Amino acid sequence: MACGGCAQRCGSGCACDCHLFTSPERAGAAGARLSRLWDRARDLKVRAGLRPYSVTIVRARSAGMRQRGGGPTEIVGEWCILPVPKVSDLTALTEIVAPDQLREVGSIVLSEISLSYSEMVLLGRGEAGEPIARGETVYYEIAHLDGAGRVTVRRRFLAGSAPYARAETAEWVINLVRAPWDRDAADGTPR
Repeated sequence: MACGGCAQRCGSGCACDCHLFTSPERAGAAGARLSRLWDRARDLKVRAGLRPYSVTIVRARSAGMRQRGGGPTEIVGEWCILPVPKVSDLTALTEIVAPDQLREVGSIVLSEISLSYSEMVLLGRGEAGEPIARGETVYYEIAHLDGAGRVTVRRRFLAGSAPYARAETAEWVINLVRAPWDRDAADGTPR
């Protein structure tokens, strides 16, 4: 029987190069090449002004406290996700009246995240997968930009699911849940 890629007669011990996807390693290398092409196409949307926001993974520490969310906050690290991923429709968020303020609740989907990121990075654990330390919090921040590139609104979200690698479109997808206590829009200081 002739092989589809090289037109040679292939048997069980075929040594031709036309079987590129026979091993997970080779399939992964091809997927990485395709992911880079998708990333360049996604970046065109940003250059065209169709994504007027930035998406950042923020790692913060509650200063002087042993629990997450207690005490003043200091930013440990920020990692901007590039190319800028797609944020689902923010109308999925609902405003409710709380005793102290008007608060948004709900969840959104962040998609078209480059496969060049690992699941550990998307969970805020870095490439090595180090655990989140006591007193630290990892969240996503979506900063909306005006026409001059200034931040007008910052919204904080927590990961609501594990990231899912959607191979057919070379992207990560993750559900995000709206969290309170946004940072200041002007200078990014924690509130």
